[in-house]
Amino acid sequence: MSSQAAAGEIRRSPLGPYRLRGASATRLEAFSDAVFGFSATLLVVSLEVPQTYAELVANLYGFAAFGLSFLALVFIWLAHRGFFRRYGLSDPWVTFLNMVLLFVVLFFVYPLKFLSMAFVEQIFQVPSRTPAGDPVNRFTAEAQVSELFLIYGLGFAAVFLCIALLYRRALVRRAALELTDLEVYDARSIFWHYMLLVLMALVSVVLTLAGVGQHLGGIAGWIYGLLGPVMTLFWTIRARRRERLERSLAG
Repeated sequence: MSSQAAAGEIRRSPLGPYRLRGASATRLEAFSDAVFGFSATLLVVSLEVPQTYAELVANLYGFAAFGLSFLALVFIWLAHRGFFRRYGLSDPWVTFLNMVLLFVVLFFVYPLKFLSMAFVEQIFQVPSRTPAGDPVNRFTAEAQVSELFLIYGLGFAAVFLCIALLYRRALVRRAALELTDLEVYDARSIFWHYMLLVLMALVSVVLTLAGVGQHLGGIAGWIYGLLGPVMTLFWTIRARRRERLERSLAG
């Protein structure tokens, strides 16, 4: 099937059917994929083969942290890909937002990896070690934990704010894109989905500034665990409203 033929193809998603408008990857997407790929390489635990068993064990715990970080990066990439597949937009504002997103992702990689390592070490109750197996003290003061959550929260919020604004741009261009009423509703739903992620991250930032997140088990860190229940409730409500809208349009 050619790209031109595929461009009007109807695809299904958990939200419902939508018309594929970005069937073929643009140069902007190709560049973005290269940046995401480079970001993934920055997450790699170690490029050297372990020479001792201690180094191997240290790398295995590092691999668990790498897995968590990689899943987060994949989630961002899927969100990015989903937007361009749905709308195929590449105007100057979309290009600008995309470049800001890539810049933030590159900045976000190391705080994400560092926090994942600290989280895995606390869960498994293992001492912090370098890839070579040497002990390392990740935090020399409690205030550094708060600063880490502050950096992570701001990066998290910035990433998903960029994605939310991309969907906001699609809503602004809905006439040119010829979005149906249901597609407009879905775009609004996805926009608010990512804005909720931003809001949760900012709540964590506020709690951190208030001195709540002084350790890895603090509320400022574990508040991200509320994302699942909050999103489940959000999409349950949006799905019911979408069903009502679909019935009213059909009638």
